[in-house]
Amino acid sequence: MSAAEPIATPFLVLRRTPYGETSLVVAGITPAAGQLHGLVRGGRRLGPRQFPVVDLFRLIQVAYRPGRSGLHRIVQMDLLEDFGAVARHPASYRAAGWLADFALRNTQPEIEHPAFFQAMCLGLHRLAEAHCHAGRLPAVVADAVITGVCLTYLDEGGWAVGPSASAAPLPRLPELLDMAAGRGQAPHLSVAAWRTLRREVEEMLVRAECQLPEPPRIPGT
Repeated sequence: MSAAEPIATPFLVLRRTPYGETSLVVAGITPAAGQLHGLVRGGRRLGPRQFPVVDLFRLIQVAYRPGRSGLHRIVQMDLLEDFGAVARHPASYRAAGWLADFALRNTQPEIEHPAFFQAMCLGLHRLAEAHCHAGRLPAVVADAVITGVCLTYLDEGGWAVGPSASAAPLPRLPELLDMAAGRGQAPHLSVAAWRTLRREVEEMLVRAECQLPEPPRIPGT
């Protein structure tokens, strides 16, 4: 591959910042290139033939040219999946915001994390669909998603351990990792049990010296 050839990758948009009059700087994660910051020239222009592909909580396929300062130039974009429906319920939106902040605080450029990337995308999909899940409170879905995504991050880094036996009986680590990876459904637990699991995972994150955002205030719990 020549130096001038763009690099293609899926890219999960987790932050966007206006730049100049018409452009955007976007930040997010990729499976193989880690955290990525890109400049989208003209990304704020809207017209009858233009679709705002680069938006928060969207999975897009990008091609970018590496920049010397770490700010890469995105030259091509195609929408793969839109998770914007997380905004339909406060619990989903706050959980999605917490996960985006966590990902940007704890990932680095050029460090691959394919399992975490997959768990983030699937987690946002589940949060976006939480209002459609009959019998499942959005707050429960939010805690389950946060638990699974963060356990995946820990497991990929070699820091994960199973839930304690302090409040019983809780799912084992493989079951929760399968849930986060889409290989299984979320266990049917009470609101209190999911909250216990999430807090245990947050304690593991602290022990692993992760940078944690402020706890999300999830309504309904």
